[in-house]
This record gives sequence, C-alpha cells and structure tokens, in this order.
Amino acid sequence: FPKTQFVNGQKIMLSAREIKTTDEINCMKLAYAISEAGLQAAVDILRPGVRECELVGECLRKMSDFGSEVAQCSEVVNSGPGSYPYRRFHTDRIVQHGDFVNMDFGGCFSGYFADFCRTFVCGGNPTPVQSDLLKQAYDLQMQSLTSIKPGVTPAELCAKFGRQMIGHGLGISAFEGPHMRASDTYELKPGMTFSIVTPLVGKDGIGGVHLEDEIVVTESGIDLYSTYPYTLN
Repeated sequence: FPKTQFVNGQKIMLSAREIKTTDEINCMKLAYAISEAGLQAAVDILRPGVRECELVGECLRKMSDFGSEVAQCSEVVNSGPGSYPYRRFHTDRIVQHGDFVNMDFGGCFSGYFADFCRTFVCGGNPTPVQSDLLKQAYDLQMQSLTSIKPGVTPAELCAKFGRQMIGHGLGISAFEGPHMRASDTYELKPGMTFSIVTPLVGKDGIGGVHLEDEIVVTESGIDLYSTYPYTLN
C-alpha cells in the first residue's frame, strides 16, 4: 500500500471502551455471577489439607460448567506465608488450619471479564490479630467505595487516601484503561466499570488480606455488583 497512511487507532478504541453500554454491563454482571459460583465451589472444599492448586481447579471446573470462556489470569490463591507479601499465583502448598487464604478469581462471559477477591480463614474463626487485619482491609475498601462518584478524578481519590492506586479498569480485558491511579486526572463518568482493590494489609508471620470488588459508576455514585459477603461479619 505505497500511498496508504497508517495511523494508530489504539487510542480511539480505548476511548470507545471507557463507557459501557447496558448490554456490556449485563455481560460483566453475568461474568461476575459465574466467578462467584467458582469462588463458592472453592470455598466448599476449603479445609486443612487441601492444596492451593486444588482450590483453583475446583473454581475453574465450576466456571467452565457455567460457560466461562477463559480465566482472567492463572487465578490467584495464596495462603499462609504466601498471603503476605502477596503472592500473585497459586502453588501446590498444603493449606493449614488457621491460615489466611486469599482467592482472587475472574471468569469471562461473551468476551467480558470479572475480577474480585475475598479472604478466608481456613478451618475456624479468625484470631484477634487476624480480625484486626480483616477489619482494616474492610474499612479501606469501604473508604474507597463510598467516595467514588461522577466528577471526581482518580488522582483526587488517591491523594485523599494517600495511595498510588484505587483500582483498575475492567471490560473486554481484565485490566484495561481507564485506571484509578495517582497519575490519572480524568473525571469519572457514569458507565465506567472498575475493579476496586484494597492496598495489601498484613503482618509478618500472620499473613495478609486482599479485597477486590466490581463496580459501575452511576449518575449518583456506584452500582456495587460483587455481592459476595466479606469474611468479617
């Protein structure tokens, strides 16, 4: 094509993906429902003696049964010492009684992704120290979720909370723009979809807590559609 001028269309395509249609949002909510089913299947076999890879396998089996086309990543399960600092992959580690277990899952429906995370204590109730870490993570997540609304910028939110990131974009990729970083100065608009994440809360020798939720920005705030309960009552 000697007379053809080639231009970079990526910026235009990314801009078109920023605001989701109703159909797109419905696909993302179905992807979440499938991912929640996968999480529950893993929770149902969570007990001392199960391996991290078995929890991932059970999640993938259930998500496949419900039509998930692909996983958003290798699926993250970390436990015990692997939960702090946060290990972003699973191993064949045997989960023990009292371990923190983070499960970060996401399936895909009609090309649209889910991505959310919950933290569990294997085999029993959390210790006082674990309860404190769970409460800290929950408070940080609520701090973010209750502050997101149209018109504010990610940079303003990050500055307010002293953080480098609040969350990342979600759609036909599990990690796509626009994001919620300290360097992002655009204004949030209705129809934008994000995965909102906590900074890692943890303690050496105890483990760490990671929470992640899925939202759609609305005219007045957010639609929080990752409805699986947090570990802490």
